[in-house]
Amino acid sequence: MDLLRPQSESQSQEKAVENATFTNLDGKKVSISDFKGKVILLDFWETWCGPCIKSFPTLENLQHDYPDKFVVIAVNPGIMDNKSDVKNFVRKNNYDLHFVYDTNKLSQTLGIQSIPFKVFIGPNGKFIGTHLGSYGPKRDYKRIQNIIEKNS
Repeated sequence: MDLLRPQSESQSQEKAVENATFTNLDGKKVSISDFKGKVILLDFWETWCGPCIKSFPTLENLQHDYPDKFVVIAVNPGIMDNKSDVKNFVRKNNYDLHFVYDTNKLSQTLGIQSIPFKVFIGPNGKFIGTHLGSYGPKRDYKRIQNIIEKNS
């Protein structure tokens, strides 16, 4: 997976990622620091995005295969979805990912214009890089697996 390296993001964008907070479906605050010690994938998605939805089983498998090293935070930026769309999707699907709303508009800070958009954060809480799109389940698994193993 070719990551866009930090030079592709401004220092203020990197800091925004590293200090990001979200709201989960129960209304509780979720922050990057809650998952320190693991490679974190912020996966920006929406319910209408086919490639986003198709990637969830792969992301869930990686999270299960690396429970002490990797976590997925599925961030809904609310481009076209509203909170009830997200809740209905999560209720109908049995994914074991951390679903959150982009309440502090990190997607806008990063200038995200297309999804799926992935942001990787190291176990130390520092920005690693970003990736746009998907290569399909097998290639995505291998590429993210390499990121986990290289950074944990």
